Amino acid sequence: MIATAYFAGHGFGPEPRDASAISQAERLIWKAPSSVNSGPRVWKSVNTRILRIVSQETLPLYHPTSLKVDQESSIFVMDWGDLRIKKYSSDGRSIGIVGKGKGRGPGEFMNPMHFDVAANGSIWVCDSETGRLSVFRPDGVLEKTIATTLIPSRVVALNAGNCIVLGQQGDELFALLDGEGTILRRFGTFVTDQIKNKLILDGWIARNGNDGFVYTPLYASILAGYSLQGGEKFIVELVDPVPRPALAVTKQGVYIEPVTPLVTLSLNRSGQYVYLLSRSSSVGRDENVSIIDAYNAENGKYVYSLKIPERSREAYVTAQAVYTLADTSITVWNR
Repeated sequence: MIATAYFAGHGFGPEPRDASAISQAERLIWKAPSSVNSGPRVWKSVNTRILRIVSQETLPLYHPTSLKVDQESSIFVMDWGDLRIKKYSSDGRSIGIVGKGKGRGPGEFMNPMHFDVAANGSIWVCDSETGRLSVFRPDGVLEKTIATTLIPSRVVALNAGNCIVLGQQGDELFALLDGEGTILRRFGTFVTDQIKNKLILDGWIARNGNDGFVYTPLYASILAGYSLQGGEKFIVELVDPVPRPALAVTKQGVYIEPVTPLVTLSLNRSGQYVYLLSRSSSVGRDENVSIIDAYNAENGKYVYSLKIPERSREAYVTAQAVYTLADTSITVWNR
């Protein structure tokens, strides 16, 4: 049921058949944000392309889905086409591959949902099908495999060898794990009866300095900040709010109803800002533009927006550059 619900929530499942299921789901009560960001947007244009990495015969990009940049400006991209993470230097040269592809053995993946690059350069990959976290050294060699009792869909690697996982178990959304996979703490509630309604809370998490992380759902216009102890720092409404999604339950499974477009495509923190790649509704659906909204990392207050002249499926922002991911290419833009 979990796997079916996940893919159905991304638009692959049948439509709900009766109104009673929908009305029941719409009675969900969402936690109210502590503040609301209001527009209009403050625009900054990014037009200068300084590098493009394209699929090559020696290292093809089949279906890239997730993008990270480390402290050395090395670029990492998860490729769902061959279930590996490909690493590039700051000037676009291929410098490594992380993971051995599909399988259940050490260093292999079945359903890698997300990865993170720790401050020490290690690469953490979470696999929702095997329930494992695979930790690789900076040179791509497998360091350890961590078995969990969760279904991990997102991971944030922490300095002390611990990690934060967005995982389906119990009524809390997040778990703090130690380096052996033991759950140290659980926290994070957003809707009533959350254990039955976590499908609408699938989203992104990212490290927020040394003492916390941030979270935003895929389908709801919320940004939340937490300490590693589970304390809520802020929960705010995004600058471009949309109606909250609801769930419908049918004989075929659990689905998001109505079928709601994605609100946020990616999330990262750099410097004093948190950056969200937005599927904006207020400025239209221009297929040739990407919009990245910047929020204050300490309080979630909206600051400004970047407009990129290219459609992207994911973005990563640093102080010097903006990295965007398209179907089979990575582009670096000068800020």
